[in-house]
Amino acid sequence: MKIVNISKKFKNNVILDKINYTTSYGKCIGLIGSNGTGKSTLLDIIAGIQKADSGKIEFENNDLIGYVPQDNPLFEELSVKDNLELWKKFNKKNIDNDYIENLYEIFKIKDMLKKKVSILSGGMKKRVSIVIALLKKPNILILDEPSNALDLVFKQELKNTIKYFKSTGGIVILVTHDESELSICDEIIAIKNKKIEIVDKNMNIKDIIENYIKVQ
Repeated sequence: MKIVNISKKFKNNVILDKINYTTSYGKCIGLIGSNGTGKSTLLDIIAGIQKADSGKIEFENNDLIGYVPQDNPLFEELSVKDNLELWKKFNKKNIDNDYIENLYEIFKIKDMLKKKVSILSGGMKKRVSIVIALLKKPNILILDEPSNALDLVFKQELKNTIKYFKSTGGIVILVTHDESELSICDEIIAIKNKKIEIVDKNMNIKDIIENYIKVQ
């Protein structure tokens, strides 16, 4: 996957300025940066939700993207099952029931299938959102601070899922400021001064926060 000269601005405010980055499959990429630096904007562009003002994202043939945004993407007045069925209809792949059941088991959502999304806790909604992103067996999995609202058990399950996903040849792009999650990333990049910078993985978390995450 290649990010080639991507630029984006809102009104007169430049968010991303001709950024470039290339990565290969079978990797987890940690994306960091202080609030407002354009992390979510970049993810939206990669996922095709927003258009860049210029530049392009180059994928391999038939790449599918699963995206878990920060905000809840679920339909609140529908049940969990109805949300899942709705998203499955947009899926161009035929997914076998064993795969689906395994996702339900990993993220423990079987007992909440009949519940309305509106009554679920933030952690439950996040688990359902992750399952939906994985339903279409994507090649690229984008996770925007996915462990927010998850308890320790499901944070570990999420890390296991990331490790398995990249072992099958997928790319994970993970926005996080969690030290334990950054530790499973093969590469760490930061958006700083509207550009992408490669972060030294040997840098300790205190220096990473000081250089890349504190408000600039």
